[in-house]
Amino acid sequence: MEGRIDRDRLCRLQYLLTGSMLVSTIFLVAALVVLLAIGRNSARAEIGGNLRVLAMTLSEQVESSFRAAWLMLHNVRQEIDRRGGRAALSDQELHRLFKRQLTAYPETGGLSADAISIVDRSGRVYASSVEYPTAPLLVADRDYFRTLSRDDTDSIYLSELSRSRATGEWVVFIALRLVTADGAFDGVLTAPLRASRLDALHGRLGLEEGAAITLMRADGRPLYRYPFDERFARMTAFDMPAFDRMAERRSGYLRVPGALVDDRPSFIGFHAGSQFPLIATVTRDERHALAASRRNILVYSLVTITALVLLFVLIGLGVNWMVTVTVFIVAAGTDFLDGWIARRYSLVTTL
Repeated sequence: MEGRIDRDRLCRLQYLLTGSMLVSTIFLVAALVVLLAIGRNSARAEIGGNLRVLAMTLSEQVESSFRAAWLMLHNVRQEIDRRGGRAALSDQELHRLFKRQLTAYPETGGLSADAISIVDRSGRVYASSVEYPTAPLLVADRDYFRTLSRDDTDSIYLSELSRSRATGEWVVFIALRLVTADGAFDGVLTAPLRASRLDALHGRLGLEEGAAITLMRADGRPLYRYPFDERFARMTAFDMPAFDRMAERRSGYLRVPGALVDDRPSFIGFHAGSQFPLIATVTRDERHALAASRRNILVYSLVTITALVLLFVLIGLGVNWMVTVTVFIVAAGTDFLDGWIARRYSLVTTL
């Protein structure tokens, strides 16, 4: 009679263990199916949203720097007009004026103007804050001079990325048109911004491995990229995947088959400037971006497979084996807990 009761208890234990494993396995399989079905899309949406926020932050920081440079040039132009125009000031007086203005406008947002120059109507650098007397330089072929000498506009102009003929560094020029009292073109005020000053923004944004930041003009001309690649300076909107969609939507994220300088599938978060004609982007290649999601799916798959194997083993080997394994696991856990308590509360003594 007692033997029959023991067998009944063992059967109930078998059913309990098997049922628990079965329920757990079904749950794991269902969770894995859901993870495989929507996890990847959810991870992409989260990554894209984060990149969009970073692009927005980048755009705001860069625009604050451009705004400070624009205010500086605007004040210089007002002072020149107040004194009677460019022709009424010597190059030495302009040199001193430029130096004072550079001191008045400290670095903003990680980027500041390195110099102020004035270009006369023929395209020759007339005066500069860098040195006096100013070295003779012709810049009539620069895009900012060509545009401002032709277009009657009072708005700020962002040049495309180019090398400075004075220092050889990659720079972006902020330029403002000068006019005479009767409204005729009288030259250009310029402030070069070194692209290398923006490198610190990459670390400040907390970007991870495989990420890059890019600034493009609204017409697709390059302004800045980190990590820098000289091929970027020669690119246009035609070389940038989905640039038209970014210019149209102004803010968001996209998945593209290849980024600017490489051909790897990537996610791009983008945001257009509110005051200046630029688009800031933060790019991360898909392999690095989805690495954590893929690891989670792999771990979950291994756990599910392990649960299935254990379930089949429990069903196949029967009651006695299950009881033995259960007792072993309980005994091992108890020994571990006893040892941890002894070490935690210094209950182990030296004999």
